[in-house]
Amino acid sequence: MTEPLVSFLLPIAPSSPWLAETLESIKVQSYKNWELIAVLDGISSQNLDVISKAAIENPVQIVTHDVSLGIAQTLNDGLSIANGELIARIDADDINLPTRIEQQVKRFVENPNLVLLGGSALVINEHGIEQERPKVVPTGCRTITSRLLLRNSLIHPTVMFRKDVVDLAGGYNPKCIRTEDYDLWLRISTMGQVDNLANPIIKYRVHSNQHTSGSAIISYSEAKQIWLSRRALGRKIETNFSKVLMYQIAWLGNRYLKK
Repeated sequence: MTEPLVSFLLPIAPSSPWLAETLESIKVQSYKNWELIAVLDGISSQNLDVISKAAIENPVQIVTHDVSLGIAQTLNDGLSIANGELIARIDADDINLPTRIEQQVKRFVENPNLVLLGGSALVINEHGIEQERPKVVPTGCRTITSRLLLRNSLIHPTVMFRKDVVDLAGGYNPKCIRTEDYDLWLRISTMGQVDNLANPIIKYRVHSNQHTSGSAIISYSEAKQIWLSRRALGRKIETNFSKVLMYQIAWLGNRYLKK
């Protein structure tokens, strides 16, 4: 099997008490051809120290923002310097399982048409204790593409995607403050196949301070962007306009719009 370079894309908020655990889970991956792109979104000398120590023994590039620029811009800044053919997202409160990258790379090598691949996740609390119910995602390219018209069907920190495809799509949209991942999945799903691994590939930490995509409060401009991306996917898979509109209305049903 060929071994393409994988760039871990790791955004880091000033308060990231589990950062060292995340870095260790990258270091012990069974797949060894990787680099880490760490983007510190806001000043934290403690986080910078932790990352700098990791960079002594590992291939790490560090980007710093003096003030927070938001998750979409942070991810785009990291993407702009990534050297990897494949990008693996991870958050600073989550933990990669040891064979995560090996499993995902294998699928990309086997399927040149695959552009985005996520997976299921074990759920842990702030103390690292595993919870009873994992986050289980649907599988199968056709199933996921269809479900994306209605809702987000991938867990952001589990995904791996082809960098050239995301670059061509324009990266994450800064207008999508709470749905930056969903909007991107909708757009790149028109450019190739999307799938999930059925088995868990990360430990997903649930805690009170985490950034949660798909918040109940979104702006009109964000809702409009999701509609445009949803409509483009609907045209790609030949779903009629009325059904796509129904999906948009259903998706907006439990959200509050603000100007």
